[in-house]
Amino acid sequence: PHYPHACGAPAQSPACNISVFFDPVNSEAAMVYGEAEGVTSVVALLDGRLDGWQQIEAYNDYDGCKFGNFYPNLNNLTDAQRTKLAQDLGHLYCKDDTLTAVQVDLEPYKPLYEDSINDFVMKVATVLRDESSEYNCRNAKYPNGRSASYFTFAHSQTLNFAKNVLGPNGYFVFSGYDLYPKPEDGGFMYNNVTEFGQKLRYELNFIRPAIGDIGHFTVALPFAASCHEYEQYKPMHGDGCGPACEPLTNSALMHEYVQEAFDVLLDPATTSATGGLFCLSKEKASQFLGLSWWTWTHEMTYPPMKWFANDFFPVTPSQASLNILKTNLPKLSDGTTCIKDDACSATTGRPNGCACAHKDDCASEYCNGKCATPPEDVFAAAPASWVKVYGDPRETPAGKQMLAEVAL
Repeated sequence: PHYPHACGAPAQSPACNISVFFDPVNSEAAMVYGEAEGVTSVVALLDGRLDGWQQIEAYNDYDGCKFGNFYPNLNNLTDAQRTKLAQDLGHLYCKDDTLTAVQVDLEPYKPLYEDSINDFVMKVATVLRDESSEYNCRNAKYPNGRSASYFTFAHSQTLNFAKNVLGPNGYFVFSGYDLYPKPEDGGFMYNNVTEFGQKLRYELNFIRPAIGDIGHFTVALPFAASCHEYEQYKPMHGDGCGPACEPLTNSALMHEYVQEAFDVLLDPATTSATGGLFCLSKEKASQFLGLSWWTWTHEMTYPPMKWFANDFFPVTPSQASLNILKTNLPKLSDGTTCIKDDACSATTGRPNGCACAHKDDCASEYCNGKCATPPEDVFAAAPASWVKVYGDPRETPAGKQMLAEVAL
């Protein structure tokens, strides 16, 4: 409060607190999770909004704690400051063997922030690989270092991020929820279950161009309320609800979204169209690493600052959702979503929508041959209203890359 402009460009340290934080309670929880039966990995979450101040301005200028603009805008840091921040992260999260990875969820991934996010995530991934064993990220338990992941939308990415930012230890967490929001109620109008499924199918188009044959990923799905898949939205009264002051009640229940997600991923048409992209296999080192579920928490609100109370419900998964998960999750690794080896032939459609020119092209699970499928047929059909509001998906980074590939 005494230095309201300290975090502007260039950020002034120490007046601007350029640091990462690991709450002691969360640290203790991580150790407990790590000792639970069946748990093989515990991942820390580095979470923040680069446009936090813009969110406050959009929501009635409601700076409830009078903190001022202290939000983590990486654009305002120098290269040296971003480097030190990544190094501090390594020292903090790798101080012991509890954590296996760090997930970076710094949003939004938009052109304004793209360069600084790429740079920072690359620095974090490099530190966590720790090839010089400087940070204890690489040690006897983790001989290859720890992992870094980035939460994002597949349609906003290209292969460059997998190759040059995340590196060999990294993976994407691709959002399968909050896709292509509708404009009503400040953008918080819920997707009905059918719309959710349509948008998820559509988003799957963009995964392969972003990972190529080298990247890895999980898909994040709504287990409890997201901002666009929920049972009820209750805005706060007075200042703070911004453009979204209308309460909303959805007739669908969250377990219906969970079932729809599995209906999409387990659909033989999805398996065929993606070349078995969602075939989960540790033995074959599949690029697909599994599912990430949102959320299991005490409050789900937007904007996420603690003084806001624009709440989405439910905040924990129901028993019905858990039962669906128990029934369907094994199907991702029992062969249901896999392509048989003998199906790999010159006429078999591959993950990028093309046919392999030679059988050997299929060895890498990715077709590099000439595509037989016209580019206009590569993308799953999108409602015209989406294109009108959100632009032509062929013009996204991933879309351009996919079209370039199929035109070979």
